Amino acid sequence: NPQALRKQRSDRLAQIHGAFLVRNNSVRFDRLLLVDDVITTGATLHEARKMLKQICPDVRSVAIAKTPL
Repeated sequence: NPQALRKQRSDRLAQIHGAFLVRNNSVRFDRLLLVDDVITTGATLHEARKMLKQICPDVRSVAIAKTPL
């Protein structure tokens, strides 16, 4: 059910909001690759990328697997 999946994703985004923190804004990178083992809703990658964008203009992400919808 696509509507239930959207609700699950929005709940997960709310739960993970603020879970990551960039402690040293003076560190800068040109590019970062963020690797996750499994994507379910994508909320973890979304929140982590949002924080990493503070220190790097080019943050890319990949996952090893994705749970079925």
